[in-house]
Amino acid sequence: MKLFKTTIFSSILLCSLFACESSDETTTPTPPDDENVESKLITADITSNFSHQVFVDFNTGTTTRTETNTWELAFNKEGVVQSNTGKKVALLMPTETDFDAINEASVSGLQYFYDDESADLTLTAWNRENFELNKPYILDLGINELAKALGFKKFIITENSASQSIIRFADLDGQNEQTTTIEKGNGFVYFSAINNQTVEVEPANWDIVLKPVTVRTGAPCFTMGPAAVPGVNCDIMRLNTSVILNQNGSVKGAKSTKADFADYEATDETDAPINQLTIEDSNFEEITADNVGNNEFTTKGDVIGKEWFHILQPHRDGVYKVYSHISFIVNDEEGNNYKLRFLAYTKDGQNGYPTFEYKLLQ
Repeated sequence: MKLFKTTIFSSILLCSLFACESSDETTTPTPPDDENVESKLITADITSNFSHQVFVDFNTGTTTRTETNTWELAFNKEGVVQSNTGKKVALLMPTETDFDAINEASVSGLQYFYDDESADLTLTAWNRENFELNKPYILDLGINELAKALGFKKFIITENSASQSIIRFADLDGQNEQTTTIEKGNGFVYFSAINNQTVEVEPANWDIVLKPVTVRTGAPCFTMGPAAVPGVNCDIMRLNTSVILNQNGSVKGAKSTKADFADYEATDETDAPINQLTIEDSNFEEITADNVGNNEFTTKGDVIGKEWFHILQPHRDGVYKVYSHISFIVNDEEGNNYKLRFLAYTKDGQNGYPTFEYKLLQ
């Protein structure tokens, strides 16, 4: 898969948000003094149909843009199995315990299990829901960029060691059966059951990724009993944009606002106090290298998450309020601190283009 690397825009905030251009294979130099460090802007082209994700490495000043829909499962040395929440991939537990007995009728009435939107690696569908090796399951391949369902595969993971994973899979009717060994390396190895191949997704070094994730709206169906109609009155799963920290254990983040606004909660009510705040209410300029340690840092993947924006009523209009009054801090693998705040989610009238300003603290 092709990786598209673009420069992090070296522009001060007064620069037009969408007038800045990028060039290939370049990095942004860091001035020696904090007072001379300019704010920089990134616009992440996730697009309105969530076709891409954008990885950011603050230390080198590089972004890497990759396609969302190229994989379904990912494996790491620690035994974590991720499913691609960016294309609504889900795992299902059939009643059949024999791989060959699973067929198209097996899907009916099953619960769909998704990775948690928090990006907590202990809360992936596989690791949280007691999926086991050497037992057959069903893989919902999710959707493509046109929101068309891609169908199902039945599969068994027979090995998931530190060095490799072995997966047996086939169409529900038994056609196209394959057994593939996936060799592991650093980070996650991403696998396409559609094309029976591993694919390159994430770069070697990155701090945050701006990406689509599957989110649940409404009640889980299992809480509604016989009244449940999946996808109609429960278990409604939609894609949304989120910003996730690198879960390698060394990248940390924090959320910061002025004390007066710390208790404001996100809401879709347009006249709510939080939706009246602007960038003028931000504490961004007040965060310095001297006081950044006063913030509470965490390795939680969704410390930024979807905290920086919220859809407004009526939802059908697709209008988002960007909470530019909230600041975030990312402490990268090298120990550098960067402060950032989001400025926009729309470009040329289309959602899916989050823009944020960031600055090195030193």
